[in-house]
Amino acid sequence: MDPQAHRRITASYDAIADRIDAMVQGFYRRLFERAPEVRVLFKQDMTIQREHLAASLALIARNIEHLDILAEPLEILGVEHVAFGAQPAHYLIVRDAMLDALEEALGDRCTAELRADWFAALNQVIALMLKGAITAAADAARA
Repeated sequence: MDPQAHRRITASYDAIADRIDAMVQGFYRRLFERAPEVRVLFKQDMTIQREHLAASLALIARNIEHLDILAEPLEILGVEHVAFGAQPAHYLIVRDAMLDALEEALGDRCTAELRADWFAALNQVIALMLKGAITAAADAARA
């Protein structure tokens, strides 16, 4: 991604930061509608989970130009998600639910270009998380 895409992502996050909890709630509503089987992977009370996701989005959006610095924590997060029961196919459902939630929160500000920026950013995050999961699985198989 180029510097303009980084700026668009950061600016779009800043535009919804004061409404991030509502956006995150919309994300989880979409996720559970699209993949009801994943609901059991979460605690009944989603308050802390929503806070964690909101903080993660802020971290990614505000540091998108330095995503390489976040590589190790994202890989570790991928390992943790395997332990929670996440499957590789879930990542694409999560991505699409997130894109739709962002688009709803941004309203008219969400252009095709911005959606493509977020799509690319989320794919980078997914790739790092899956890399961590795959590496951990390979390490476990060798042990």
